Amino acid sequence: MVRPPCCLLVVAATAAACAAPPPPLAEPAVPCRVQYAATGASMPEPGSPQVLHIAVLALRHGVPGPSVDLAAALITGEAEPAFRGASWLPPGTRWLTGAAASSFGAALPDQAAGDVQELGRARAVLATGLRVHWSAATSGLPELQFLCTPHADGAATTLRLRSGPDQGPRQELHLAAPLDLAAPAVLFVPSPRQDLAGHAIVLHGGGPAEQHDGVGGGGGCPAATPAPPEAPAWPAPWRAVFAAVGEHNRRPALLAVARPLAVPRCLDTLLVADERALIDITAGLAADLQPTGDLAWPFERAVWRALLTRLERDELPPALQAALRRHLGALGDDAAALRLVTSAATDAATFLAAVREENLAALADREAARRVSGHDWLVAHGETVAGFDPLAPAAARRDALRQHAQRALVPEANR
Repeated sequence: MVRPPCCLLVVAATAAACAAPPPPLAEPAVPCRVQYAATGASMPEPGSPQVLHIAVLALRHGVPGPSVDLAAALITGEAEPAFRGASWLPPGTRWLTGAAASSFGAALPDQAAGDVQELGRARAVLATGLRVHWSAATSGLPELQFLCTPHADGAATTLRLRSGPDQGPRQELHLAAPLDLAAPAVLFVPSPRQDLAGHAIVLHGGGPAEQHDGVGGGGGCPAATPAPPEAPAWPAPWRAVFAAVGEHNRRPALLAVARPLAVPRCLDTLLVADERALIDITAGLAADLQPTGDLAWPFERAVWRALLTRLERDELPPALQAALRRHLGALGDDAAALRLVTSAATDAATFLAAVREENLAALADREAARRVSGHDWLVAHGETVAGFDPLAPAAARRDALRQHAQRALVPEANR
């Protein structure tokens, strides 16, 4: 008997090993969590809540398609200004919608056994006035946030990332096109491992939700309460505001609704607002306003409130900082006081009176910058404190303020 050479045995064994299929994927399960927060906006019509199914799949083979960065209208960071460009997601992250997402779903049954594994599934309810937050208990996958606004088709979708697993700055990708609940969507995130191409988050609508619907994945659903009465329809200019995408569309739409309201402070602020501020202002208007009654003060209040978070973090760009100081004086540098004043004021007149009192109080502040801001605002609005110089010695400033207070107590008829 002639035995084959050892080299032929090695080649045959290698070929047999290559021909054997890889073992099925055996990834650990990924628990999913859905949380809800009310935004304050009323639902446009009864029965509007919609079910959204969210599934996490492990894939042995990658998914072709457009980069998720190209689908983002804006990428924002907690520690950096708004910008357009690359996100923190790994290269090769894809966002599939329409025909591409449908083709991906249709091809799943044809995958070889073990090449696809479902790791987790959740069920959410989307409705106007409800902010929905989805997260998976695994590293590398972004969190998803959905927000439905009145008279907008679909849900505004945001991908939320963190630089570390538990802490560090956060980054958000605001997708340009709202999520269409009548069609599937797929987010593919590649994996650094050799034996795993990555994970796919598959989104698809499940039709109208019943009023008694609960949700999977944890947390109660505020949409389970009976729907409120139908809200009056927003006029066309307001619908344009809520539907606008991008700085060059949002700014003129906001200005178009602000001009008839006679809110000059807001007009000036909108002219210098950056894109992130315009997005925050639009979200604040959708959450706080109703299309009835006098909208002038609610509109102005929503504008100031939309800037509070970035004011607290000292993230406002110079043009917006200057606008706040010009219109609010020393109050424009104090987020906590501005939050209190906007909450307590019932109309523009009471708000302006509170701004005046805050700037008068700032004249006695230990910080020269606040004294100067308060003094400049008062002078610009026709009110002066005789003999007061914000940079004078403390004794001279106290004397001027004391005399001003005494004059204020004397009735005008006795002066």
